[in-house]
Amino acid sequence: MKAKHDTKLQDAQKSPKNTCPICEGLGFPPPCNGHGGGKSDENTESSEPFNRPKKALEKITGPAHIPAIGYAYVDANNSANNTSITFGQKNAQSTDHKNNEADAETCFPASSLSKIVFTYLVLRLVQEGYISLDEKLYKELPYDRVMVDGKYPDEATREKAEELTVRHVLSHTSGLPNVGSSPSSTLKFHSKPGEKYEYSGEAILYLQKFIEKKMGEDLQTLAQRYIFDPKPKGIDMNHSTFLPPSEEDTNNVLVHSELGKSMTINESLAPFKDDTSPLASAAGSLLTTANDFSKFMAVWLEMIDDETFKQAFEPPKGKEIPTFDDNDSPVCGLGWHLYKDDDGKLIAYQYGENTNTRSFVAINVTDRKGAVFFTNCEHGMSIANQIFSSVNVAPIGKTTKLFKSMPRHAQSDEPGWKETLAGKLAEDQGNIENARYYFTKACFASNQQESKLLRLKWFKEAHPSTHKQKAFEKPLETFQGVYTNPWGDRCEMSVKDGSLVYEQPGRQTKLLRISETDFLPEKDQSFKISIEGKQMTRTTVEGDVYKLSDESLTQSQKQISSDSEVKGLQDAAEHSPMEQMEDSSATALESFAPKW
Repeated sequence: MKAKHDTKLQDAQKSPKNTCPICEGLGFPPPCNGHGGGKSDENTESSEPFNRPKKALEKITGPAHIPAIGYAYVDANNSANNTSITFGQKNAQSTDHKNNEADAETCFPASSLSKIVFTYLVLRLVQEGYISLDEKLYKELPYDRVMVDGKYPDEATREKAEELTVRHVLSHTSGLPNVGSSPSSTLKFHSKPGEKYEYSGEAILYLQKFIEKKMGEDLQTLAQRYIFDPKPKGIDMNHSTFLPPSEEDTNNVLVHSELGKSMTINESLAPFKDDTSPLASAAGSLLTTANDFSKFMAVWLEMIDDETFKQAFEPPKGKEIPTFDDNDSPVCGLGWHLYKDDDGKLIAYQYGENTNTRSFVAINVTDRKGAVFFTNCEHGMSIANQIFSSVNVAPIGKTTKLFKSMPRHAQSDEPGWKETLAGKLAEDQGNIENARYYFTKACFASNQQESKLLRLKWFKEAHPSTHKQKAFEKPLETFQGVYTNPWGDRCEMSVKDGSLVYEQPGRQTKLLRISETDFLPEKDQSFKISIEGKQMTRTTVEGDVYKLSDESLTQSQKQISSDSEVKGLQDAAEHSPMEQMEDSSATALESFAPKW
């Protein structure tokens, strides 16, 4: 039955020659080098493993609809293989084709790859004896973000704050949250320093302040001397900076939402800043080029055996490097996260995510080669596995398990990815039946993957085939308020124009009420919100569950696990054919096919 439907789907989806629903939705010029991306060729062989990497990259970025990419590869054993490639559109919405092409000097936001560059700076200062990895930060600079009115709120906080070292921060074992609810909010330790892994941008910013005070110079000045300036003192990253981009500089990319809407880098970061925010941020403000970062990777590869730098690739005491065969927790050396692939090779990596931009760097420590890419779009991570596994670009290692450990970042070569994006675009443009068709097709293509099933279920609840007016007892004003938790998650619920609006920094989402306490986004049902009393639960299509309240929650109350609703859908899918998910057996999937 499934094969029959799939044949009809292919017929139903036929569109005019050289058109693509995603290209049309995003406003990109066709063709897009195919409409779905090929499977990763991690286990294939090629007689020309490094032949024409730009062409190979285009075959990856085209189907994924990436506006622009900066890519670099470095091989410490064979410098002839080193390459740096940048191409694409700085602004996908621009009609100025002459000045819109990205080139070798085009700057991209590095996002959290900034932390790796900062780690290098810190280790240089350790090398030269200015600081020690096991130095306690409070002795130079007590941490005011965990204080209330200049004092520690309790003895436990004081003890944790005074145990914190440079090593704890760089290994992401500080116990501090990733981000606070605002740039100046009071923070709480979630665990003792050194006790367990917890990624923290706030700890990096504290270390930045510590370094600046100890050295008597700001981050940009120190980075200029040790990184941006020419050798021998620096690395000659002469197109890079930690400072905000100048509006006069036209060779910076604009960043794009998944649906193709562009904005400047400064606009994308504005909601996350206030008057206390530093101009230069070690946690995420680096602007750089692919070529500059290739120089940076080359230096790291040269320093692998250095007594100070090799500690970056060693796990904390008592921790093992994950293989991600099971539900392994991430492990970080110093700055770099660590992973061991199926061949036993050590891969160090870091992921970057700011608003509407994604980047990723990985170094094969065993074989001494590395690669990095920068994109100017929200779904840039969708090409990661293809880039790092493809023998036709420059393989770093067997990374499939690594990227599967990041379910929030679906890969563009996965079945159902292109159909899901086409569905989001159709829904955003008001083409509900086209969206219904694509989301349903995504379930077929992905062999009834849980997240695709749940997205389709929620989509149908938000856009039922027959509209029936529902009466609810509680007024929407009941749910208004600011919801937070100790881990830095924060949102605000307000009523605007008769609808509940979910607000996060830089983003407002209009919600549709589907039950007395449940709400879905009007567009892009990637999560559901349930509000019971003072507690709000946000469940994602990937099965992650986040709880927020206007009261402090304990560690045990924060869950990141598969939601029972997802499991129920999985069980149903195992015992029922896909077509039974439709409202009636008479509603055949092909009836949703867009009318081209």
